[in-house]
Amino acid sequence: MDDADFIVLENKSLSVELLLADERWRDALQRNQISAMLDQIARKFTEPLGSASVLLSNDAHVAKLNFQFRRKNEPTNVLSFPDGDGMRLGDIVLAYETCARETERDGKAFEDHFIHLILHGVLHLLGFDHTNNENAGKMELMERDILATLDIPDPYDDETFELR
Repeated sequence: MDDADFIVLENKSLSVELLLADERWRDALQRNQISAMLDQIARKFTEPLGSASVLLSNDAHVAKLNFQFRRKNEPTNVLSFPDGDGMRLGDIVLAYETCARETERDGKAFEDHFIHLILHGVLHLLGFDHTNNENAGKMELMERDILATLDIPDPYDDETFELR
């Protein structure tokens, strides 16, 4: 892995390491947009948040992790693994093919979906979830608000969108 495969983006509150395990992700890497999203997350909280890693991988790898940790024998778009060890928030893994299929199916820009999934994963690491309607509503509101500041269309505006 060379320097181009490892990117650190940070602000005073939040640091995210992007690890490129699948070359197909390279075109979606919009550092300015990801940094702006991290800044928007930081504005929502008064305390320092910590650091997270995002592994940009593929369906085969994510399917193995999904089975190992969730007993679901299929890939999914994003997995979050909270750490809870001090300022280390945890890890996020994205599956390229699943993300590409979802954007094709839903008619969304791949780069917008990518930003949304990183945001979704970071919010999971910060303790947000969608296990019931009340929690899902709070998480979706936070996502919508942050994405709107980035001029990214509301991902929940279309019934076909799903996060598994």
